[in-house]
Amino acid sequence: MKPVLDAPYRILSFDGGPSVATTVRCLQQIEAARPGFLERTQHFVGSSAGAQVAVYLGHLLDNGKDGATALSNCVDFVDELLTVYAPPAGALLKLLEGKDAMMTNVGVGTWLQEQIGEQTTLGDLYRRVSVLSARADKPWNPEVVSNFSGILGSPVRPTEAVNAAIQSGSFPLWLPLRDGHVDGALYSNCPAMAGFGAAYQAELSPAAKASMLHNAVVFSLGGMDGSSSLSNLFTPPLTGNEAKPLALPAHGTWPTAKLADVDDARSSAQQIRANLMHELNSQLGMDIDPAVFPVTGNSSWGWQSWLAYPWNLGYFLQVWMNSMGRGVSMLLDQMLGNRAFRLGPVTLLGSNEAFLCELLGQPKPIIAFADFTAKLWGEPDPPTGVTFEPTFEETLAWVDTHWMPHFTP
Repeated sequence: MKPVLDAPYRILSFDGGPSVATTVRCLQQIEAARPGFLERTQHFVGSSAGAQVAVYLGHLLDNGKDGATALSNCVDFVDELLTVYAPPAGALLKLLEGKDAMMTNVGVGTWLQEQIGEQTTLGDLYRRVSVLSARADKPWNPEVVSNFSGILGSPVRPTEAVNAAIQSGSFPLWLPLRDGHVDGALYSNCPAMAGFGAAYQAELSPAAKASMLHNAVVFSLGGMDGSSSLSNLFTPPLTGNEAKPLALPAHGTWPTAKLADVDDARSSAQQIRANLMHELNSQLGMDIDPAVFPVTGNSSWGWQSWLAYPWNLGYFLQVWMNSMGRGVSMLLDQMLGNRAFRLGPVTLLGSNEAFLCELLGQPKPIIAFADFTAKLWGEPDPPTGVTFEPTFEETLAWVDTHWMPHFTP
């Protein structure tokens, strides 16, 4: 590992959760348009599934993979990660019993060892890598494990990269604690600020700290759907017989998308929602009244409103997983100005529904919608009525100004 501080100092941050399936595909679009983008990253930081992506990308780039190849491999890695994390048959019964986590760490650990290497440590990686987790035993404490010193008061622990990745991805109820650590999302599902803080603390002299403040560039990737206003893509309530089987795209071929593709995707998302409702009713015995829950300034919501509202299943999870990204982005904007950038493309399958798909062992819709969203985002002329904020062009303009200022398109 050979940390390098130059101008700019580039931090690439990955949120946890199913959004990684979309964001790594968006990075593919950026790499194709700006070759060398990924290889310019000095510091990868991640939380939960994002930590596993950060470690994996650092591992690939350190083994001679160029950015385009590394991201292509990473897409396959994330798709398989979703499959590995899908609970087996009978796991929901364990969840209801409440005595054990739904899964063990054995299968996840074995698979990660195959991908990264059993003996590979964070210190073996050429680039800086930081992963977030939280200690669940006393004293509870958020923790950043990294391969360079000065990490927010936490000691640098020589640790296998796989172990650090499992610690960060030990989601409560899903997986057991790992060496007293629980999922990084309990620290922050958006690790961008923690990554910047780690790099800042590592600089010992006042001049070096000032240089970090002046030169740091943070690109944060995550999910911003449902409760976000960053896109007009949305999934309307299921009414009548509008739902169709999932088939993406149903019309045309890429790279040219048609509005009918989006309409069919919305219908597919509606069908998935209806299927999720059916599965929850059949497997968990939930009988949910689809009556509209009023939303006022003084709403008194119970568990149905927060977790089982028919048109927004798992709303609490959605807010928890996505609101951190907006909060952290606001703080970074205040500190770094335009050198902080947040990309959270909205998928037609919301993060809460993606979480439920994963819970029910159905990762394929997550992957299909991630692929669809990233390709649609990368369209130079998307269909009428479809907008993203930030757009692909706006993202490239930021990359050209701050990440690759000497690149000539």
